[in-house]
Amino acid sequence: MVTPAIAADFRVVARERFAVPDTGGTFQIGAYSIVFPAHAICDPRTSGYGDDLWDKPCRSLRAPVEIRAEVRSGGGETWIDFSPSLRFVPSQDSAKWVRLSVRPHGVGGAAAMRRLKHFSGYQVHAG
Repeated sequence: MVTPAIAADFRVVARERFAVPDTGGTFQIGAYSIVFPAHAICDPRTSGYGDDLWDKPCRSLRAPVEIRAEVRSGGGETWIDFSPSLRFVPSQDSAKWVRLSVRPHGVGGAAAMRRLKHFSGYQVHAG
């Protein structure tokens, strides 16, 4: 796993800034795609953030939020950082999960995907 200290040394390959409405949406960040279902983002003013909170209920944000994403690459690894720190409304329904995916070059349409419970630094890869 890549640590934030190592990720800081990677070269930036993509930067994006986008506003996610409370109704959700899909956004491209370089080769990555992130999907936000409606009302999936916890209200950062009331939800808290930390390991002990990822699966705790929260009130969803009812307004747009601006998100910054930075994709870095180095040493055969790719890392994506998001800000601000946000967590996502827990659900057993996979249709309500925030998902990050990537279609690696030369993998014939196959995509690697992972569910996100919060923003942190993420690696998503096939294989």
